[in-house]
Amino acid sequence: MPKYITIYRHGDTNIVDIVEKGPISSKGEIKVEKEFLNGIYREFNRITLLANKRFYGMDNKVGLNVQKELESIGSILFKQLLPANVQRDLQKAENTELYLKLDDQLNYIPWELCFDGKDFLATKFMVGRQVRTDQVLSKKQQTKNSHAPLKMLIIIDPTESLKHAQHEAESLCAILEDNQNIEIELIGGRQADKFSLISEMKNKDLIHFIGHAFFDEKKPEKSGWILKEGMLTSQEMGKMNTSPLLVFSNACQSSATSNLDTGYLYEKKTLGIGNGFLLSGVQNFIGPLWIIHDEGSVRFSSKFYKELILGESIGKSLQKAKNELLEEIGLGDLLWASYIHYGNPATTIATKEEKILGEAERAYLPDTSSNAPTGFTLNLRRYSLY
Repeated sequence: MPKYITIYRHGDTNIVDIVEKGPISSKGEIKVEKEFLNGIYREFNRITLLANKRFYGMDNKVGLNVQKELESIGSILFKQLLPANVQRDLQKAENTELYLKLDDQLNYIPWELCFDGKDFLATKFMVGRQVRTDQVLSKKQQTKNSHAPLKMLIIIDPTESLKHAQHEAESLCAILEDNQNIEIELIGGRQADKFSLISEMKNKDLIHFIGHAFFDEKKPEKSGWILKEGMLTSQEMGKMNTSPLLVFSNACQSSATSNLDTGYLYEKKTLGIGNGFLLSGVQNFIGPLWIIHDEGSVRFSSKFYKELILGESIGKSLQKAKNELLEEIGLGDLLWASYIHYGNPATTIATKEEKILGEAERAYLPDTSSNAPTGFTLNLRRYSLY
């Protein structure tokens, strides 16, 4: 049975609702001071720096430290930010969809990394976020012929500075090339300028970005994808007349070795460039909580799409990719923990049988449910290199 948790903030108090079937829903309150939340932000900065040292082989013992630190802070998040009744419910729950409806003041908290003593929420559940905001949302309808091919755009390293970007694009195309009814277009390098991107993103169902992103903490609308010249901002994205089913922003940092103090850090404004997409009507957005290394992102995105094209939901595909990486590289590398999903975790782009969402689920996430066709398989129909 899916879990629905709403967390909003009133003064120094977090009010947490957990919705179950039946006439009564459980609500709990827990006082959490602003300084404590800021301390969480500082702790994740420290942990990501430890992980950065491990990545570059600067400390052979740091991998174990990262694992212990992550479990420790995850346990604090679980016990200090969630009421006791919610803790018990999550501990007893089986693997299912977990819908987090978050106050925008609490959006930067990595709720997916709450640790119940045995599991992280990110590995135990298929997690999807929805943000409660006062900003005006665009109500766009995604009109798509159910018999038409799925259209995907892969944007490859506009700055021409990522060593593994081409490899990632090739891996994704290799995964998709043996299936049917998907058209893939690629655009990259200096040809991925602002005008071309805005033009090519029109009427696309899937958009996968491989490159650098800039996050402006003071003015999130000025955050965006870095191009060879200039930047495509969230504000500009929000003006586009497009509503893709999924935007996967693999925003990487390949030059982290030049400045370890800023190369691999937890970002307080987790919406970042995703804010523009979400406000413009995008149904699902996947992006990293912190700046990641492009080599690892190839492995993760490949694992994710392998599951997605087999008919798994977005939430299940993310969960499987995270758990597979954990088995391969362990907790010491934070890549598995980085990716978060805004939208409905039950959304699929291809299913073996039609999936109908229940009334309660549609009511809870009215703007993120899938309008994608069902009952078809994916395949590479066109491979256009710009």
